[in-house]
Amino acid sequence: MSMLPSPSLNDVPPGISRDAGLADALDRAGVGIVVAGADRRPLHLNPAAARLLGREDGEAGAGPMDGWIHPDDRAAEAALHAEVLAGTRDGYRTEVRWLRAGGRHVWVEMSVATRGTDPFTTGTAVLDITGRRRAAEEAELDRVRLAFLSHASEVLASSLDYDATLRAVARLATERLATWCIVTIASPGGLTRTLAHRDPERMRWAEELTRRYPPDPEAATGAAHVIRTGRAEFVPEISDAMVAAAARDEEHLRLLREVGFNALITVPIAAGGENVGAISLVSAESGRSYTQADLALAEDLGRRAGTAIQNARLLRDAERAAERARRLQAFATALNEASSTGQAAEVCVVHGMEALGADAGAFGLLEDGDRVIEMLHLRGYPAEVSGRWVRWPISPGRPLSDSVIHRTPVLVPDAAEMQARYPAMAPEFAEAGIVAYVGIPVCSRGRVLAGLSFSFRRAQEFDEGTRTFLSTLGGMAAQVMERARLYDAERRQRAGAEEAAERERDARAEAENANRAKSEFLANMSHELRTPLNASLGYADLLDMELAGPLTPGQREYLERIRVSNHHLLGLVEDVLDLSKLSAGRMAVEREPADAATAVVSALTLVQPQADVRGVAVYDRCAGCDVTYVGDEDRVRQVLVNLLSNAVKFTQPGGQVTVDVGTSDEPDPGARLMGSGPWTFFRVRDTGLGIAPDQLESVFLPFVQAETGHTRTRGGTGLGLTISREFARLMGGDLTLRSTLGQGAAFTLWLPARVTAPGTPPARGLARAGEALQAGVDRVLRSYVGRMRDDPGVPEAARLARVDLEDHMAAMLADIAQTLVVMEEADETDIEGVLLRDGSDFQRMMAERHGEQRARLGWNLEALRREYQILREEVNAAVQRGVADDAATEPGLAALGRLLARAEEISVGGLRKPKE
Repeated sequence: MSMLPSPSLNDVPPGISRDAGLADALDRAGVGIVVAGADRRPLHLNPAAARLLGREDGEAGAGPMDGWIHPDDRAAEAALHAEVLAGTRDGYRTEVRWLRAGGRHVWVEMSVATRGTDPFTTGTAVLDITGRRRAAEEAELDRVRLAFLSHASEVLASSLDYDATLRAVARLATERLATWCIVTIASPGGLTRTLAHRDPERMRWAEELTRRYPPDPEAATGAAHVIRTGRAEFVPEISDAMVAAAARDEEHLRLLREVGFNALITVPIAAGGENVGAISLVSAESGRSYTQADLALAEDLGRRAGTAIQNARLLRDAERAAERARRLQAFATALNEASSTGQAAEVCVVHGMEALGADAGAFGLLEDGDRVIEMLHLRGYPAEVSGRWVRWPISPGRPLSDSVIHRTPVLVPDAAEMQARYPAMAPEFAEAGIVAYVGIPVCSRGRVLAGLSFSFRRAQEFDEGTRTFLSTLGGMAAQVMERARLYDAERRQRAGAEEAAERERDARAEAENANRAKSEFLANMSHELRTPLNASLGYADLLDMELAGPLTPGQREYLERIRVSNHHLLGLVEDVLDLSKLSAGRMAVEREPADAATAVVSALTLVQPQADVRGVAVYDRCAGCDVTYVGDEDRVRQVLVNLLSNAVKFTQPGGQVTVDVGTSDEPDPGARLMGSGPWTFFRVRDTGLGIAPDQLESVFLPFVQAETGHTRTRGGTGLGLTISREFARLMGGDLTLRSTLGQGAAFTLWLPARVTAPGTPPARGLARAGEALQAGVDRVLRSYVGRMRDDPGVPEAARLARVDLEDHMAAMLADIAQTLVVMEEADETDIEGVLLRDGSDFQRMMAERHGEQRARLGWNLEALRREYQILREEVNAAVQRGVADDAATEPGLAALGRLLARAEEISVGGLRKPKE
């Protein structure tokens, strides 16, 4: 706020007659003008000011000026006016909201000045700035939405746990979009809800409300309807009539009114090609209404949530399958140890309940000529119910009887199907708290020997995997004496896994051979193409020198076109060859300290002529800057030339391109960088066409360009950005993009900054150790697998396929090797600190999953310790083979030892985790 004299009001007298000439002039003014006394009551209110207040009657009914101001702005403006009254200032300028007739408001800029002291009067010029404020608010909303979606992607990608993903979706929505968020998921048992609210007390209240009034899967509106139709529901303002229509009874209506609904958005969650759920966003308490922009943001969140939920489901299903296999193995082992029918019955019930997550189970033998079932073991049922189920006749109408009669499992997933299929038994099951049920016949050699059942207090989803598991469970329970046949089946399964692993190895080798053949072909093609192209350029130069005679202007024009076309083809050949080398992992880059300003100047020298021709101004903000980076000077210049050429190419004449250079500890979100920084960045901004949001990632794909089709006006192969990003990542950095369509683009090259702690020598020998390990990973894994299979300290290894033995080790060793390389290239001296941060998340995840995998395979602590001992020996041998100088290996081996020791302890935690 600042004091602003208003010369146009200097001559306003303390009082104004309605027919005075000055009043007429003020009335004709294009801006609002108010003359007021010390009590702030208007002495004159011109029509423009009256229109801003929504009044056609001028001063009539307007009241004092401070009453026109929104309550949230009133105190600040009153303080300024008090200073004017006190004589400590002559005037002021401020932006406030004026309350219009009818309750709405308008943003205005008030310029207030003192116009008289006897009596005291002020003159106020009022300008409508609503449009400007709304534009600023919309721009800020766009920025916040983009940041929110970026944050949402980060959060949703951070976990593959299914329930954690649902909670994350709900929590994200309450951070930005809603007071309440309800994530509804469709399942065979009905609709399940995950709720989020910032207040834990409100959460408990909402959970109780959901328990008392569960969602109706057949509702004509709301989440159920959105899931069925896949169409979003958008209610920008909720009336009390709408709330009343949604209530199921008077108590429900009272509770709903307590929420204080303002607006509602419900969007579908699609995963795997189907609608699996919906996100409901409720605005309450805050008074906020929703807009179309909020709807678009919610739909985007729904799509991202669908992807995250699909990934979590896939992982959950894979983990369930693995867990079933582990529990089936434990079940078989326990069953084989049973020495009596009673023990076998107990093992079947206890291990079956654990495997299925059941709440109760029963095992009964067929007696009296297979006409009666007599229970040998019941567990988990109420005493008053289990007493009635000890012995009963086999007859249709009971699920276990039907499974025995028809010799097939009977699966009842929920209470509705129980009522439909077994109406006579439904009340008894309800009394016992049973919602879902499984009945399994126990058959051997064509005869039913017993019945095995499991009960659940919640609805279940019996997929094909569950059905197969139940059949196997029943067969194993009946055929205790046929262990040899089961072992044969296990061996055949193991042989199939070995065969599949062998096929995978053969396919990998074939793919590698094909990739080598492709690289050789491209290298030969490059040579064969460059030879005639260089010759063509040479002959063009000879013609240009007029050795064969003078040239006409037209001939010189044709000659220039030949040169341009040849250079274009040479560039294409080089790009394709670079891409091939990058794809094959055969592209080498240097990682040496270099001057950033030199790189920018050398790139601008090559691009400036192109910019001059297009009439685009290029500004170098790095001139004279003292910034260094770690990388390959030639490749950095190649990347900058590509970025600058693209910027010039896609900027209209009269536009500008700017190059900024600096260092930062916080790279752009989404940048794939190793290490903790700091980072040197080269940012190329342009004022060109910009890039659409759906193309921000695709522009980095090979042969993809922002401008496509037969009407393209700008040349290029579509390889430059692909190659540039790969070069950046090879040098330990990345290439990121920010753009808004129609507002230009900003590409940022991130590279490690050269930072050395004063007075401390940099770590050395780490990169050599890391590179030796990278080169020898395959040999390490082969020796490591072979030694484990022959080692008596790891007896479980002999029967496992190589793919199971290697597990996550290949990825973890590659990441450890890269960590050592980055540590030295960034001149890291705090090795312990690096071990705790660089790559630690990935290495920790791999080590923990390795321990969990070993636990599922039945390994003990001693076997896991022995495995890591073998791994350390093979890793040390690989480093010593790759680094001839023994002294140079010492720091690398020491760092490797600490990294592997930490990985071992994390794997031990993973091994013990399932037992906790």
